[in-house]
Amino acid sequence: MATDFNTKLHSILENFKDGIDKGVIDTLKTKACPEIIQLIFEQRSWKDDTYNLRDSFGWGVYYKGKQVAKGYLEAVPKATEGDRKRGLMGREQVDAFLDNYETQFYDDIELVFVAGMYYAGILEWRDMLLGFLNAEKYAKDNAIEAIRKVEFKRYIKKG
Repeated sequence: MATDFNTKLHSILENFKDGIDKGVIDTLKTKACPEIIQLIFEQRSWKDDTYNLRDSFGWGVYYKGKQVAKGYLEAVPKATEGDRKRGLMGREQVDAFLDNYETQFYDDIELVFVAGMYYAGILEWRDMLLGFLNAEKYAKDNAIEAIRKVEFKRYIKKG
């Protein structure tokens, strides 16, 4: 009987955790990731010439080793032709990176933010790094506050 109880309790708690994870993922893809990638982009000091670097800014959400969401700085790419040196399109580069990314955490949620053009780091290594660091600080500072505001009582009801 204890084994049956433990099995059922484990199942209930796993379903509860999966529901919380789904809520976190939904919030990440609809609010947090778009805001963070915007914050990263706002740190730039370069001017858009072809819009390919801008188009290569994106984010991915991975859950249990699989991509569950991805997005971009802007919904519609702005570049109309490839970069001057290799002819690469920014949106294609971010998609290639995110779609082929191998996750580091197989039992958790993992976020990836990327500027996918090969010259991103060369063009603005210092400012881009600061943008990513500022966004990481923003995410850490606001994550705890967001978790505190979650109303767990809607998940737990007295029988």
